[in-house]
Amino acid sequence: MFEDASERSSKPPSQPKSRARSERGKQKRGAPPTDRQLLQLNEELAATKEHVQSLLEEHQQTDDQLTTANEELLSNNEELQSTNEELQSTQEELQSSNEELHTLNDELQSRNNELYQVNNDLINLITSVDIPIIIVGIDRRLRRFTPQARTIMDVTPGDIGRPINQIRWNLSMPKLEDWLSEVLDTLTMKEEEVQDQNGHWYQIQVRPYKTLENKLDGAVISIADINVLKKLLRDSEAARDEAATARTQSEAANRGKDAFLALLSHELRTPLSAMLIQAQLLRAGGLDQSKTRRATEVIERGVKVQTKLIDDLLDVSRIVAGKLRMERVEVDLSSVIQSAVDMVRASAEANSKVVWNLLTNAVKYTPEGGWVWISLERRGADARISVSDSGQGIRAEFLPHVFEAFSQADTSTTRVHGGLGLGLAIARNIVDFHGGTVRAASAGEGTGATFEISLPLLKAPSEQEQPASDLDPVPPVEVRSKEAESSDLNGIRVLLVDDDREECDTIAEALERYGAAVKVARSANEAMQAFAQFRPEVLLCDIAMPGEDGYSLLARVRKLSADHGGQVPAAAVTAHAGKEDQERTLSAGFQMHVPKPIDLATLAAVVVKLSGRTNQTAS
Repeated sequence: MFEDASERSSKPPSQPKSRARSERGKQKRGAPPTDRQLLQLNEELAATKEHVQSLLEEHQQTDDQLTTANEELLSNNEELQSTNEELQSTQEELQSSNEELHTLNDELQSRNNELYQVNNDLINLITSVDIPIIIVGIDRRLRRFTPQARTIMDVTPGDIGRPINQIRWNLSMPKLEDWLSEVLDTLTMKEEEVQDQNGHWYQIQVRPYKTLENKLDGAVISIADINVLKKLLRDSEAARDEAATARTQSEAANRGKDAFLALLSHELRTPLSAMLIQAQLLRAGGLDQSKTRRATEVIERGVKVQTKLIDDLLDVSRIVAGKLRMERVEVDLSSVIQSAVDMVRASAEANSKVVWNLLTNAVKYTPEGGWVWISLERRGADARISVSDSGQGIRAEFLPHVFEAFSQADTSTTRVHGGLGLGLAIARNIVDFHGGTVRAASAGEGTGATFEISLPLLKAPSEQEQPASDLDPVPPVEVRSKEAESSDLNGIRVLLVDDDREECDTIAEALERYGAAVKVARSANEAMQAFAQFRPEVLLCDIAMPGEDGYSLLARVRKLSADHGGQVPAAAVTAHAGKEDQERTLSAGFQMHVPKPIDLATLAAVVVKLSGRTNQTAS
C-alpha cells in the first residue's frame, strides 16, 4: 500500500498539462487569453481538479491505510511488547531453570560420588565377606558371586552370564531350578540342606532379589556351612537318647533302691528283733541254763549277720566308687574251694568272697534233698571253677541281671529267701579285677543253675609278689578260741574311751572278764585326767565323740612325754569301718583299727597284741 502511494506521488504530471501551464504563462506574461485558451484552461483546470480530487482520494485512502497500518503497528508493537515481556519472563524462567539444573547437576554429582563409594564398598564387601553368595538374574543367568562361592560352588568368572542349568555345581542341587521358580513365584525364602561330593553339609537359602522400587529382579542364593552344626545335632540327639536311657535307668535304679531299702530294712530288723527279745528275756532273768545259752547264741548269730550285711554293703560301696583295692597273689584254688566247702558245711560266717558266695547262694536256693556240685579243672591257661545245683533255677528275663548289685528275682514281702542281692555282684567284681570271667546259666525255673568262674593261671610262682591282701578293712589279728583263758589279760591296764555308756560298760565288763584292769572315760577330757592317775598300758578309743573326737584325743596324748604315757599303744574301736577310715586312723597314730561290732575273743587278742604281753603272764 505504501509503495503504491509513493509511486503515484512520484509520477510526473502529464505532458499536456505542463504545456498548458507554459502557454498560460506565456499568455499571462503577454496578450490576454482567447476563448479557446480559456476553454482549454477550463478543461485543464477541470482535469487538474479531477486529478487533485483523485489525489485527495488517494491521499485519503493512503491516510486510511496509514491509519490502519499505524493501528496495526500499534497492535504489533503491543504484541511485540507483550512478547518481549513474555521473553523476559521466559528468560527469568530459563535463568531459574538453569540454576535448578546447576543444583540438580551438583546433586547428581554428589549422588554419583556416593554411588561410586557405595559401589566400591559393595565390591570390597563382596570380596571380603566370608559367605558364599550367588546372585541370579530374573532370566536365570548367573550375575555375580562372592569369592567363597568360587571355592565352594566351583564357579569361575567365565560362568557370569551363563544360565544356571548349564553350570556344573560342586554341591548336589538337582532341584535348584525348582527352588528358584518357587521363590520367584511366592516371593518367600526357601531353605534346603545339601552335601558336596565329600559329604560335607551345607544349608542353601534362596531369597528373592528386589530393586529399590521393590521390583523383582532375580534371586540371591547364600550357602552356610552347617557340618559342625549337623554333628552337634547328631551328638545332641545321641546325648538326648543317652539322657533318656539314663533317665530310664535312673528311674529303674530308684525303684531298685526303694526295693533294696525295703529288703535292707527287713534283713536288718529281723535279726535285731530276735536279739532284742532275747536280750529282754535275759534281763528279766529266770531262764534256765539251756535257754540262757540259746539266747546268747541268738544274739551272737544276729550280730554276725549284721556284720556280714555291713561288710557286703561296704564292699559294694567301694566297688561303685572304684576304691576296692586288691593285690593279685598266687593261691591254691583247690585249697580255696575246700575251705569254702568246709565253711558252708559248718555254717561258718566270715568275710569270704567269690567261691563262698557262689556256694552259699547255691545252698540257699536248693531245697532239702537236692545237690550242690563244685568242680575245679584246668582249661588251657585258665582255671575253671564250676558251681552247679539242682535248685529253683533262674528265670530267663532275670538271668542278664543276676550279677547286678541289689538285684533280686523275688522282692515281694512273701519271698522265701532273704539277702540283699550283693554276693554275686561282689564276686563278679573281684573276678573281673583278677582278669577272669564269671557267668551264670540256667534253663529256667525248677531246673537248677550253674555258675562258672575262669581265672588266669600263673606261669611261675617267682613271677608274682605276695603282699598282704587288701580286701579286709581290719589288719590280721591272731584270734584264739572263744573260750580264751581269763589269765590272758591278767593285770593289763586298759583305758577305754567311748561316749556311748551302754557300749562302753559292755566292753569294760568283757575285758574285766578276761582279767584286764579297765578305766572308763566318757570324753577326751576325762581320758586326759585318767592318764596321770591310771597310767594305762593300752588305749582303746572311739573316734566319733561329741566335743572332741578320738583323733584330737590321740594328738594330745602323743604330746605327753613317754613317762606320762605319751607312747601308749592305741587302737581305734569304731563303727567307721571303711578302708579310708582305716588308713586315716593308722596315719593319725593309732596302732590298730578295729571296726565294730567285735567279738570278745578278737577284742582280747587286740589288747594282748597292743600290750606286747603275748604268751606272757602279767605281773
